[in-house]
Amino acid sequence: MNHPRSSSVSDLLDAKDTDEGPGSGPGSGSVRRRRPESPSLLSRFRGPRAKTFDFRPLERPFSVLNLTESQKHEFLNDINALGAGLPQKSPTKTTLPHEGFSARNEEWRSVQTAIVSLFQQKKLSHMQLPNVRENVNDLVKSDVAPFIHVYYKDHLLKKGMVILRETIKRNEGQSMVNALGDVWSYFFSDILPIILVILHPIKTKELNVRQLTLVGFRDFVLLKTNFEEYLEDETICIPPSIEQMILVIQTVHDSQPANDNYLKVESMAARLVCPYIGVKGVYMGDKMPKYQSLKQQSSPKSLIQKAKSTG
Repeated sequence: MNHPRSSSVSDLLDAKDTDEGPGSGPGSGSVRRRRPESPSLLSRFRGPRAKTFDFRPLERPFSVLNLTESQKHEFLNDINALGAGLPQKSPTKTTLPHEGFSARNEEWRSVQTAIVSLFQQKKLSHMQLPNVRENVNDLVKSDVAPFIHVYYKDHLLKKGMVILRETIKRNEGQSMVNALGDVWSYFFSDILPIILVILHPIKTKELNVRQLTLVGFRDFVLLKTNFEEYLEDETICIPPSIEQMILVIQTVHDSQPANDNYLKVESMAARLVCPYIGVKGVYMGDKMPKYQSLKQQSSPKSLIQKAKSTG
């Protein structure tokens, strides 16, 4: 008595991957056609699918550190779209740095929402802060970690500073100076500490989160106002919060040599604190130093000025 041949697991898998029906076979006259494989997310990320559903690893493990600058820019745009709830392109190896990132959309969105809410002067709930901190810890452990710092710098920080600046731009004169002092006090005491708690797990070789946030306030809030003009007006009263703002911001050296924005704030500090020792030299209540530093004296710009004066 002939018993039907038992099907192996490999045969069953092969049959499942074809269009053969119940009556198909070698003698049925039907054409054996293989269904085109759907470009699933996992197969798209980890490589082509083998006949027995085994996954062949990539020759070079994928990492965001291996991306080119254009690929990093493309990926940051995709992160921005994920946070805003916009449609994105189908994920690829260059746009999907972590196989489970699609499952982390809610985690990343919660981090963005929390940070923007702080700049909108909204308090986080009792359980929201630890949950957001935990989400950041999870994201830092994934391949997306190097981009969190970049995205905060290029998107979230700028958006937050624009929100703060809008409350100042409506005022002029003494009202503007007072509004700037109030915004700084709230930012320094209520916003900055919470941001440091949320983004504490992020480690970088460049400016840390505190320094980066202070530089953002300098570039996108302070220097976007006409505050420097009011320093020349003797009728304007400068509140203590403004002096604190200038001196705290000046502790951050974001470039070597000092850039123009740093030197602009140094000039402001020199008119509020006398005497004041800065990068350019010793100030005695004026916006220009009375005694230049040796570096400034030997700089190409200073040498040209000396040559012109002696010639």
